[in-house]
Amino acid sequence: MKLKTQFYYLITVLILLPLISASFIFFQNYMKNPRHLLLKGTAEIEKIKPEELQSSESQTLGEYIRNFPPETGIAICNHNMVVLFSNMQEISVNSIANESFLQQIIIDSSNKYWYQITNRSFGEQDFYILNRIPNHIQRPQPKIKIVHFFFFTVLILTITLFIIILLIFRSISHSITYLKNYTEEIASGKYEENTEPKPVHMGNEIIAIADSIEKVRISLMEAQNQKNKFIMGISHDLRTPVAIVKGYTEAIKDGIISDPDEVAQTFDLIIGKTNQLERMVDTLINFVKLNNIENRENLVCQSITKIIYKFAEDSVATGSVFKRNITADIELDKDYLTPLNKDLAERAFQNIFGNALRYTKEDDSIIISAYEENKKIYFSISDTGCGISEEDMPNIFELFYRATSSRREEGMGIGLSVVKNILDNHGWSIDVKSKVNEGSTFTITIPIECEDELIR
Repeated sequence: MKLKTQFYYLITVLILLPLISASFIFFQNYMKNPRHLLLKGTAEIEKIKPEELQSSESQTLGEYIRNFPPETGIAICNHNMVVLFSNMQEISVNSIANESFLQQIIIDSSNKYWYQITNRSFGEQDFYILNRIPNHIQRPQPKIKIVHFFFFTVLILTITLFIIILLIFRSISHSITYLKNYTEEIASGKYEENTEPKPVHMGNEIIAIADSIEKVRISLMEAQNQKNKFIMGISHDLRTPVAIVKGYTEAIKDGIISDPDEVAQTFDLIIGKTNQLERMVDTLINFVKLNNIENRENLVCQSITKIIYKFAEDSVATGSVFKRNITADIELDKDYLTPLNKDLAERAFQNIFGNALRYTKEDDSIIISAYEENKKIYFSISDTGCGISEEDMPNIFELFYRATSSRREEGMGIGLSVVKNILDNHGWSIDVKSKVNEGSTFTITIPIECEDELIR
């Protein structure tokens, strides 16, 4: 439960419990008021014999009747023994209650009731009053004093609040302890797994923070793994040219290579390996730059149609140099605009096309195609080269990964990772289909996000 909700419940209880207690006390006092324990008024008297009672007499008589408990039976007669009020079944209003009649009622029900006959004057008139109470009524138990009741209510309220506060404190304490231990694990560099048990049935904001930190932990772990792979990849790919340069340099220094022609060839080899090292370093620097957020902020609505046509035209011209059969099938009849970085987009296309050239042989085919459907452009580069095995397919976009068919090729395994980063920065996607010895097809999906579309 969220901390905010828990405090809302606490505040609600703090407000409601005193109100409920006060209402209950008021109700108790109200119900214990003598007016609610006695007979009701004497409106019947005024209805039956209004001409025989003055208003003051009726009011005084009503007050007198209200002093009797509700279980009391009462009958009131005037000086002529006419019944003005009665709550006894045996005596009806307006009947004549003479002495013999009353005596007979008393004799018949003496085993049930205690009777009393009194004579009272109200105003200028005298009234005869017969009242009775059941003889089985016990003496009422002493009433609980209001102070005791109030103390009991406050005690219950205090215990309830203490329990609620204890539960809230327990929830907060366990959550903070979990968060503290968890963050200490991450601070000590333990990214691999979370060994701190998560509190059960706790979903407050502190646990939500811990969940966010868990995402950070996973990101840190992935960054750490990528960093390790990055360092290992650099070490692996730079070691060979550095070792060659070092070996040939020491050979010249030690006089092992002394012939002028051999020395010249060795220097050419050293220069070639040095240029290779330079290209590798430039590739690494460019790869790091691709992860810069500024690249995502510098996308401008431009014509993707023109970029694709120009790329296809240059690629077809390259076919004759590399002795590949390169064809273009571009079906874009409009100048479609989309946010992009022209240099990065062209670099992604060139990386894919470069792989197609590398992994095909002379007279193999490469097809470049593009078409628009449902506000999206599908741009594909297909080849009939060696293809990619199923076991390599899930990893081809990983940094420094080189598929089985390319392990003997020169390169760092960064090309497709660069492509993936560029496409991610643009919000584009890529799909790969490939079969060993049959070729590969790389399809880039480009959303058309700019409103303007110019007819070619």
